[in-house]
Amino acid sequence: MSEEAGSMLVVYDDPSDQRSLSLDDASSAEESPDETRLSLETTNDAIPYIGQRFATHDAAYEFYSEFAKRSGFSIRRHRTEGKDGVGKGLTRRYFVCHRAGNTPVKTSTESKPQRNRKSSRCGCQAYMRISKTTEFGAPEWRVTGFANHHNHELLEPNQVRFLPAYRTISDADKNRILMFAKTGISVHQMMRLMELEKCVEPGYLPFTEKDVRNLLQSFRKLDPEEESLDLLRMCRNIKEKDPNFKFEYTLDTNNRLENIAWSYASSIQLYDIFGDAVVFDTTHRLTAFDMPLGIWVGINNYGMPCFFGCTLLRDETVRSFSWALKVVSLIYIADPSVFLLFLNHLLGVAVAVDFKDQTGEQQTMQQNLQNVCLKTGAPMESHAATILTPFAFSKLQEQLVLAAHYASFSIEDGFLVRHHTKAEGGRKVYWAPQEGIISCSCHQFEFTGILCRHSLRVLSTGNCFQIPDRYLPVRWRRISMPSSKLLQSAPNDHAERVKLLQNMVSSLMTESAKSKERLDIATEQVSILLSRIREQPISLQAGRDISSISRNL
Repeated sequence: MSEEAGSMLVVYDDPSDQRSLSLDDASSAEESPDETRLSLETTNDAIPYIGQRFATHDAAYEFYSEFAKRSGFSIRRHRTEGKDGVGKGLTRRYFVCHRAGNTPVKTSTESKPQRNRKSSRCGCQAYMRISKTTEFGAPEWRVTGFANHHNHELLEPNQVRFLPAYRTISDADKNRILMFAKTGISVHQMMRLMELEKCVEPGYLPFTEKDVRNLLQSFRKLDPEEESLDLLRMCRNIKEKDPNFKFEYTLDTNNRLENIAWSYASSIQLYDIFGDAVVFDTTHRLTAFDMPLGIWVGINNYGMPCFFGCTLLRDETVRSFSWALKVVSLIYIADPSVFLLFLNHLLGVAVAVDFKDQTGEQQTMQQNLQNVCLKTGAPMESHAATILTPFAFSKLQEQLVLAAHYASFSIEDGFLVRHHTKAEGGRKVYWAPQEGIISCSCHQFEFTGILCRHSLRVLSTGNCFQIPDRYLPVRWRRISMPSSKLLQSAPNDHAERVKLLQNMVSSLMTESAKSKERLDIATEQVSILLSRIREQPISLQAGRDISSISRNL
């Protein structure tokens, strides 16, 4: 955050509600009607302002918390007040910057030494005050004081998410972490698996490895005597809460767990779209069980790894791996057209996605492809750019550029295509313009879903100005599956719509936090959208559905 933004002073107060704000014994702030004000005509719903109304004090807290996150700090509840101080109910609340107040130094004694850990509090005076009013009939909360002056540096969007207030682990993620813990995998492996499952870049989960370790420690405190890892029982419990969760297992002759595989609803949905190519990674081995851990991984339409599921196998035999292959169709109810099985203990080839190597490439790709550049000027190129994702288009564009270096020769049953420097050899291409079918002996399209340079050369020579629709596969398009299709398959229409929206909002937050420019665009557009949504009526059934969903989250 710039120094100018960090030193910005916005202090205003409601003259009808003058009260002093004391954040600690040594510092206080009091506003008067003469202080700088932000007029209602110049405000918008993204910034707190005097007179702004909320149905509950929790709603006011959430609004101020979102404002704080966008601005580079977090908040906490500071003080509450009742009318005349005694027995009249809560009438006033203060929310302050997380660095408000000063932590007193603890004095150590010989018998009990104290740890004077460094505190982040520095006496910051930024705050928002709300007061309860019944001026318009029903009770509501109104903003009666607001100061946005900070005496410390504000954080950038990619830094603010590491503040404790914004590092949260949802109940669903807690269940995942607990299940991973019962399989014996390390915290680092847990983080990588969840990054794959949520299709986020390394380090962009809403929690850190330290948070996971603290959570696991609390699990151990709650149940210190449980030493056996009953993974099968865990899966059954999750299945009861989430019918879309799927798992398969086998028991040995002694009725002990032999093999088990599991996948969450979100991963199954990803498999439905991107399950045409799957990598089975067996590079991990769990020391807790001395069992191989298999991970099904794919790639989405933006070239990012996506997580499909996990399996624990009793041993590394043909029988165990055959079961792992068969369970794919049992869990996902689909057979992948291309299944790459890499048994790393035999081949010595590491197929696990190395995020460290790919992170730089992914960031560069995302930055470059925000403004797609056409290189050939061919109509086929510009047409494909409007349909394919930036990742897929870049791969097709490579082939289009290379196609210009190839010559095509008409032969009896198709075309022979070879590099202009070669006098012999080449690839055979079959093209039926009327049916819109083209195929090449290199089989690149069948393997990757991207047309090869040989086929593109023949299409160009034949005055084809658009790539046939069937060669722009859905899995590489900007929208892989329409929202309507997702919702049609949902058992509870309204509840599933809410869950889908939650996933979209989560993706929006992740993508927006990557730069100030993205954050500005998201804030502006979401504010407009929120205003439009608030104008729509609320149904009683929808309210009950939302309450039910909230209890289950």
